Amino acid sequence: MCVYVRARTPLLFAGFVWKGEVRMPPLPAVAKVVRVDFHMADAGDTNVQNREFFQYSGTLSLTDATTWLANIVTAWNTFIHANCSTSFSTVFAELTDLSSNTAAQVQNSTAVSGTSASAPLPLGTAMVIKKLIARRYRGGHPRLYLSGMVAPYLSSATAWNAATLASVVAGYNTFVAAAIANTNPAAIGTIIHVNVSFFSGYVNHTFPSGRVKAIPSPRATPLVDLIVGTAGNPAPTSQRRRNEAP
Repeated sequence: MCVYVRARTPLLFAGFVWKGEVRMPPLPAVAKVVRVDFHMADAGDTNVQNREFFQYSGTLSLTDATTWLANIVTAWNTFIHANCSTSFSTVFAELTDLSSNTAAQVQNSTAVSGTSASAPLPLGTAMVIKKLIARRYRGGHPRLYLSGMVAPYLSSATAWNAATLASVVAGYNTFVAAAIANTNPAAIGTIIHVNVSFFSGYVNHTFPSGRVKAIPSPRATPLVDLIVGTAGNPAPTSQRRRNEAP
């Protein structure tokens, strides 16, 4: 799953939980799966994030994790930022091995900006790349919301230029190919692009005020799905929270 996040008023304050709030338990481990978080800035919004998951078959040392993340960041900066506005930049990236809470976690602070000098689109506008999996189910599916797009990429107010959309999707696919390539450290083994589902369904929780909220139900064992393909959404998507005032 890949998401944008924007800082909001926190539920936790000074180490205490507001009365009636629900604490989410720690997420369970996912064997031989890494989460890669890209922390970015888009003009005045300094809290933008994309997330990817990869599964490996071998072993992952701290040294190899550092090398692997460096390769991933190089590919991201090369093939994703080539299509982004100069106002859009990656600040740093982090790779976390989800196998256990003591497994490798490394960061890479290589910063790079987009290359297009054309007028950027509003902060809430994103190009969506759908990540296709074999499993069928109701609800949200894995996708990438890519910010930093520019005005000439639109063919109309409601559609991306088809050639541009194809180019951005091709760049993303090339990034993934580099991230899973056998040029990464040999001990890591075979690498595949996956999505991880930590939740299944909801349970309605009633707060002392009487307000009812649907709380996601954690899976006892996270479900790992192979990404079997990608497709670009021809319509621009709105990241509404990014249009709101801080």
